[in-house]
Amino acid sequence: MSSSSKIAIDTVSYCYDKLAVHKDGSQFAYLAAQDSTATDSLRFELYYYKNGKQQKIVSKADKNLKNNWLLSKDQAPFFSDNGDRLYFYSKPAVVYAQDTTLLKDEIPQVDVWTWQDKLIQPEQKSKFEELTKKAFISYYNTESEKYVHIQDKEIENLIFDQNKQQQFIIGSLTSPYDIKRSWDYPWTKDFYVIDTNTGNKKIFLKNKGTQPILSIDNQYVLYYDMEERHWFSINLETRKKVNLTKKLNVAFYDEDDDRPALPSAYGFGGFDSKGDALLYDKFDVWRVTLSGKGDPVNITQNGRKKNISYRTEMLHAEKQDQASYINKELLITSFDNKTKISGLYTLRKGRLIEKIKPSEYKINRYKKAKDAEVFVYSKQNFSTFPDLYVTTDTFQTEDKITAGNTHQKEYKWGTAELFSWKTYDGKKLEGIVYKPIDFDPSRKYPLITYFYEKSSDGYHNYYAPRPSASIVNPSYLVSNDYIMFVPDIVYSEGKPGASAYNCIVSGVEALEELGYIDKDNIGIQGQSWGDIKLHIW
Repeated sequence: MSSSSKIAIDTVSYCYDKLAVHKDGSQFAYLAAQDSTATDSLRFELYYYKNGKQQKIVSKADKNLKNNWLLSKDQAPFFSDNGDRLYFYSKPAVVYAQDTTLLKDEIPQVDVWTWQDKLIQPEQKSKFEELTKKAFISYYNTESEKYVHIQDKEIENLIFDQNKQQQFIIGSLTSPYDIKRSWDYPWTKDFYVIDTNTGNKKIFLKNKGTQPILSIDNQYVLYYDMEERHWFSINLETRKKVNLTKKLNVAFYDEDDDRPALPSAYGFGGFDSKGDALLYDKFDVWRVTLSGKGDPVNITQNGRKKNISYRTEMLHAEKQDQASYINKELLITSFDNKTKISGLYTLRKGRLIEKIKPSEYKINRYKKAKDAEVFVYSKQNFSTFPDLYVTTDTFQTEDKITAGNTHQKEYKWGTAELFSWKTYDGKKLEGIVYKPIDFDPSRKYPLITYFYEKSSDGYHNYYAPRPSASIVNPSYLVSNDYIMFVPDIVYSEGKPGASAYNCIVSGVEALEELGYIDKDNIGIQGQSWGDIKLHIW
């Protein structure tokens, strides 16, 4: 670049594609095809360049590939972070027997399927390109010149950090369970641990519905078992499994999940600076060691007592499973389950230190600068657009840096209120009532009731007026002098319609008793699961 000179590296090929350059510019790789006789089926080869030297490291029929496998032309090669591994893709060769003497109009256009197909026919058609381009990862060690195949046809997907040179990575296989996906949930997989130094693989989880998480030190996987409703760790070398939450008297599965399926976990809050896992119950964050040694610790302590749900943030773009810190203090958000307001804290010597005082806003969308203690986040409520704020002094002060809906002041808006009532069978429920900004309790207003599972936690959500394919827009309705009601729904298993009636109609009748609803002008709107229940009625 400094001399504006050009150096010809390769000029003999017909086609070049998929250039991959290591981040420091010291080496690169690319695909090239020399033969142009069949432009619809070019046979590519993989070239590697470093220190002024070009090498063909995968040829059209290379002994370093698996028997009857070819280099894939559809995926680009890539380097590991330190440049020692050049990853590339290959796949089994497919030979089609095609009668080239037939015209296109003479070839029957049919779909052939069987009840034993693992994918139903519409899914096969929608995924045709994806399935035909499917390829599998190997790597070339640029130092030792060794080839290792870490994925084969039995391993459909890999779970690993492509920037690192981890010894152990995770592979998954869904095909043994594809047929039962039509009726069973969760969709399950077999999981394998793969030694990337050798390519050897061993199964360690069979027929499980949640994805394992690799530990920071690459010695363990962490996973939630939906059937046993507990968190486990597995040592990747010994494959020893430890139940991490069995001794605790709180649930780590969603206790309020009323779907006809196994409940999901409340969640994983990342690995802390020591490599321990942070796990959620309904209210608090727990620290557990992956070895299972020592007792789990409730690091937020008062969430259950105060009806507040504490959660961590994972803001590092390249380390997405690591919890975030401010000046070495763990970052923790709060959500008040009663008032629906949120705040921000750090954990200092076992105490929560307030950084953003909870107020009448939903605060979320946190982002952190890569190399500085600079944070961006948004604040919103029903009447306040979710503009962005930035802090450069660890949340001591903040600056608003966007004004996303300045024309809102030109329009009639509204207010949002929490509303509670008892269902016909005595359950206490919550919902949201949206009213025009000039609401007059002596007037009678038309009512639109929108329903879909539980929505009251979205009390402070902002809604810009916009068209929708299926839902109603509260900002639009209140600006046109409607009341909008969004009730929460809890279900009894096997009775979705009856449950919806019990929750929705009792809520509407409780709202009518306040005197400002026009009983002769009430509409109802549901979609998806809500629309199904509407038809059941």
